[in-house]
Amino acid sequence: MELTVVRHGETFENASDTIMGHHDGTLNEKGLEQADKTAEKLKDKNFDQAWSSDLKRCVDTAKLILRFHPSLKLETNRALREVNYGKFQGRPGTEIRAFFDKEGGYTRTSQVPGGETQLDMSTRVLHFVNDLFDQYSSQRILVVSHNGPIEAIRAAVERTPFLGDAKNASILQLRVTKPLELYPIL
Repeated sequence: MELTVVRHGETFENASDTIMGHHDGTLNEKGLEQADKTAEKLKDKNFDQAWSSDLKRCVDTAKLILRFHPSLKLETNRALREVNYGKFQGRPGTEIRAFFDKEGGYTRTSQVPGGETQLDMSTRVLHFVNDLFDQYSSQRILVVSHNGPIEAIRAAVERTPFLGDAKNASILQLRVTKPLELYPIL
């Protein structure tokens, strides 16, 4: 299966260091320009399917890409959402960083009140990708998502640790040849 994975364009919330998690977010002018450039880069790429996180920032990015692929129907799925940051969603990034500093740092198993761990998010995302692989192993699939899910997919395919932030509206080309497992294995 050939995956083309795109992160949503920059949002007003990204620019103001607001933690979004499962909140929608709105693409700002820069984010719209980024998504337009990404759409241009992908306009001649052939896709069999297009999937997106159901959150507005991803759906809006995907729609800009799909204007060059009018025969594709955009499918959305909650499994492609970013980590749920619980009580910190919609709050300044300084607050969640202070929380993790008190907790001894952020790890894949760190959890905030009302949220989920990065490990939980990675598990749900890889389950979704593996379902796609089971059904469509020979297809070319566009996926528009968030930094955390993109890193989970990339780490599992490449068998390398999380690298950090995927840039807004970045494109990552991956080939999935077998079901994905969490990496690093905990």
